[in-house]
Amino acid sequence: MSGKIQFQRTMSGFRVPKRVAMMTPAQIMKKVHGIDVGAWSCPNCNRTLQEEDYPSATCRGCGQATLPRVCNTKGCVNLCQPMTAINDRGAVSYYDPPTFCETCTKQGSRKQRAQWCERVTPADIYSGAIDYEIRKNGRESLDNTIGWWFSEDRFGKVSGQSFVYVYGEHGAGKSVGVMAHAIRGHIKGIISGLWYVSNADVERMARGTYSDDREEKASSGRSFYKCSTTDLLVIDDAGNKQGITRSVRSAYERIIGDRFRRMAPTIVISTRKPFRYRDGFSVFDWLDESMSSQFAMAGIVVEVLPE
Repeated sequence: MSGKIQFQRTMSGFRVPKRVAMMTPAQIMKKVHGIDVGAWSCPNCNRTLQEEDYPSATCRGCGQATLPRVCNTKGCVNLCQPMTAINDRGAVSYYDPPTFCETCTKQGSRKQRAQWCERVTPADIYSGAIDYEIRKNGRESLDNTIGWWFSEDRFGKVSGQSFVYVYGEHGAGKSVGVMAHAIRGHIKGIISGLWYVSNADVERMARGTYSDDREEKASSGRSFYKCSTTDLLVIDDAGNKQGITRSVRSAYERIIGDRFRRMAPTIVISTRKPFRYRDGFSVFDWLDESMSSQFAMAGIVVEVLPE
C-alpha cells in the first residue's frame, strides 16, 4: 500500500524501512551522524571512518569512541559530540551524544521558560511586558535601576540590597516594566525561578489559611511555599487596597518576612508612596515597624512617573 512504510531486512539482519535499505552505508552515516566517510578520525585511535564500519555506532578500530550524531532539530546541521568521562582507573569512557546540539538545547530551554512565564503571569501584564520589551522605550528610572540590579548587582548580592520597592500612580507602567525585565532575565537563564503574585492572590492565600475547605487550605499552602522558595518573587499591587484585614496583613508579613530572613530577591510593586516613620525610613505602613525598618536597610526604592 502506498501509505504504508515498507520494511526490508539488511544483510546484517536489521529490519529497516525500504528507502533506508536502498541507501549506501556512507549515505546513512552522513544522514544519521552528519559525518563523511574518510573525513572523520577516531579521537581515541585516530582510525579514519570507512564505509564498511556501518552499522556500528562506535569506532571499529578501538571499539570505544562513539560516533557523533547530527542534531535532531529539523534544519539544524550541527553535530552532537559524544560526552566522555574518565573512570576511577583513568580510562576514558564514551557515551552516546546528546539528541540536540548545545545551541538548540539552549533555544529549547529559552522557549520553555518563555511559555512558563506566560502561564504564571496574568495575560494583560504578560502582553504589556512583551510590548514594553519590544518598544525598548520604558521608564528611565525603572530600567536603569532594575537593569543594574539584575545584572551588575546580581539581585543585591553585591550591594546587599535584595529588595526593590517600585511605586507610582496607576497606569504609570510599573508592573509591565518590572515584568519585562523579570521575564527577560528568566528566559536568558539569569533567574532560575520566577513567581508572580498580586494583592488578590495574597488575599486568597490569607483566606485559605483559615479555611475549612481542605483543597482551599492546601492551595494556600502551595502558594506560600512557592513564594518562599522561588528565586525571584514579584508582588504586584501590594498593599493597594485600603483597610487591609488582619489576616491579609499577616499573610504579607509571612511572605515578606520569610524572604527577609533569607535575603531572597524580592520586588514589591505598589501605588503607595514611602513615608517617614519616627526616625527611620519606612516603606510599608501596612506591615509592622521592624519589618519596615529591615526593608529600609536592605531595599532600593524606585519611583515610576507617568509619561
